Amino acid sequence: RQTLRVGFLGYLFNLAPMGIVGGDILKAVMLGHQQPRYRAESLASVLVDRALGLYVLFLVASGAILATRFWEIASAAVVIICKSTVGVSVGGAVAIAATLGPDFTRGKSLEWMASIPYLGRPLAKLVTAVRMYRLRLGTLAVATLMSVAVHTLFATSVFLIAAALYDRHHTLGVHLVVSPISAATGVLPVNLGPFEGVLNFLYTAVPLADGAYLPSGQGLVVALGYRIGTVLIAAVGLVYYLAGRREVAYLMEDAASELSQAELPGQT
Repeated sequence: RQTLRVGFLGYLFNLAPMGIVGGDILKAVMLGHQQPRYRAESLASVLVDRALGLYVLFLVASGAILATRFWEIASAAVVIICKSTVGVSVGGAVAIAATLGPDFTRGKSLEWMASIPYLGRPLAKLVTAVRMYRLRLGTLAVATLMSVAVHTLFATSVFLIAAALYDRHHTLGVHLVVSPISAATGVLPVNLGPFEGVLNFLYTAVPLADGAYLPSGQGLVVALGYRIGTVLIAAVGLVYYLAGRREVAYLMEDAASELSQAELPGQT
């Protein structure tokens, strides 16, 4: 129950001006407040959740690219998109292996990290917390599979919105590529704009099966249709917020106070 509460509140704050960054901050603060002795671990869980979700977006897009031979489309922009997406997927796999694999430095990398002024010790503690997931690889595997399902359903929902609004639209295979790539821009601290702009660009850059191109603006309308759905889902988070708005306000003030105190040493 508490996990659902934190999740829906985070989803609601995803619609705030800071986008998913604001939602992640709220979730990290709430979890840290519930478990004050394990704040680093709480922050690590939020970061792992976000990093895993972002990586799986590229993983789903890469799988769709390989399954549909998307790179064969005669468009320079599409070829660049395909190479970049697959490259990020491969690079992400290497980064995950390096993070969760054996520490060949035998702790020296953490000692060096902890020696960095001001940020070193908290950063080293955070990395240590993330590496604890080495003992929970099965849990990470299940979370990855769930994330694949979620992002596939997300792309399918965008496809269904397009099919409901327009007679001429891209196929589901195309949406499995362009939707995750567009959603990856959600890491930017802006709520509205990046997702809509990238989806609209990709809609016009990728030709239809008959070689024709969609007019500019169609992707924007589809993206706005999806945004309406997110607002309806966020209404559940609004119920949680209204029920505990005093607690949320207190937690955000507490987080701002801690952040200002952490900045004081660097100002001297």
